Amino acid sequence: MGQPTVCEKCGHLMQLGEWPFCPHGYGSSAAIGDEMDEIIENNGTNVPIRFTSKQMLRDHVRAHGLEPFVRHRPLPGSDKSPHTVDWSKGSIDAQTLDNARVLLSRGTRAADELPAPSIPIDLTVRELPETFTVKAES
Repeated sequence: MGQPTVCEKCGHLMQLGEWPFCPHGYGSSAAIGDEMDEIIENNGTNVPIRFTSKQMLRDHVRAHGLEPFVRHRPLPGSDKSPHTVDWSKGSIDAQTLDNARVLLSRGTRAADELPAPSIPIDLTVRELPETFTVKAES
């Protein structure tokens, strides 16, 4: 194998099948395999697990209610990334901003002004004997 190709513009280490221009990615006809070989220690269990396919990892994550960790990776020498969007600079449309403004301008009621909910509750009183012993099993 030859040397890995690094983009001169953004410094991205390109993989086989990726576009050679920024932003990098895979074309719709480029097949990305499911195979992988990774041992993950922090996976919701007490023992490391070896994952040999991406589907196996997805199934495990879903079964344990976990989410993959995503790390922000800025360009070298910067704190910016082409994959990060600055939402404060016009990427939210005017209608969404107006809706947010209306919601935030609505008055709120104090908790003591709200009516107390009426919930029927049945209570049963059980009495314990005056003396009782706890038997410890070994």
